[in-house]
Amino acid sequence: MLNTDRSQSLRNALKANGIVAALSAVVLLIGDGLVAALLQAYDALGRIHLAGVILALFAAFLFWLAGRERVDPTLTRAAISIDLLWVAGCAIAIGVGLTQGQGTALVALGATAFFVVAIAQLQGLKAAMAGGILIGR
Repeated sequence: MLNTDRSQSLRNALKANGIVAALSAVVLLIGDGLVAALLQAYDALGRIHLAGVILALFAAFLFWLAGRERVDPTLTRAAISIDLLWVAGCAIAIGVGLTQGQGTALVALGATAFFVVAIAQLQGLKAAMAGGILIGR
């Protein structure tokens, strides 16, 4: 028998991650000029757009994953890994000085949001898999 409470926690975490990714994508795609100004990276609009497109695709993947009849643990681990890679990339960008002033705060805020949802997904995955229970509706 499937425990819907356990899988619902994971589904909610995946959806929260999707929301964070989608909002980040909107900021990068629509507010690209402001983001470039905050980062003091006026020549990086192409990279800002690319990051926005990647985050939009990631958001779509997360919503798809959360809506599946059975949430695949391997794909969930991949999503968590992508979040943590994003956080690490942000930390590196800040550490090597690729961000300036308010841009640093913006990047740190985004990294924090992705870190929080990664932890929520990890907890949801652990709860869903406790006792060998399959992850389903």
